[in-house]
Amino acid sequence: MELRKEILKYVSYYRVIFVSASFIDRFNINQAIFYGMNRSLPTDSKQSDSKNDRKENKPYLLADGNYKLKITKPIEGYLSLPKGDDLIPSISAASILAKTYRDEYMEKMDSKYPGYGFAKHKGYGTEEHQDALRKLGISPIHRLSFCKFLRKEGSEPSLF
Repeated sequence: MELRKEILKYVSYYRVIFVSASFIDRFNINQAIFYGMNRSLPTDSKQSDSKNDRKENKPYLLADGNYKLKITKPIEGYLSLPKGDDLIPSISAASILAKTYRDEYMEKMDSKYPGYGFAKHKGYGTEEHQDALRKLGISPIHRLSFCKFLRKEGSEPSLF
C-alpha cells in the first residue's frame, strides 16, 4: 500500500475498473480486459492548452501483454508489450495500482465469504483455495470458468 500512496502522488490520470466474474465467464478474460480498458479511458478528451484554446488530446494507451486491442473510444494509439510491467514505469505503476486495489477487494470479500481464505491467497488458484472450493462450493464471486477442476470425470454433458 505504501507504493500505491507514492504512485498516487504523481499520476495525472488513473482509473480502476472491476469486471464481474459473471462477465468474465460469459465473454472470456480477454474480452473482460478489453471492456475494462475501454471503460478506463476518459470520456472527455478535450483539455485546455496554454493559450486557453480547446484542443483534443487523445490518450495513448500502454498495456502489459500481447494484445491486438479493440478500443472503442478515440485514442492516439497504443502499445501492447509483453513484460511491459518490467520495461515501462507507467505500466509498472498501473500494475501496482491494479493489484493493490484487487488485494483490498479480496480482503473485503474474505469478510463477506468466510472460509475461502481470500485475504491470504487473494483469489489465486492455490491449493488452499482449491481445497476451500471443494469444501464450501463456489461463491458468487468465483469465476466458474476457472473452477473446472471441481467437475468430476463423466459429469460433462454427453452429445449422445
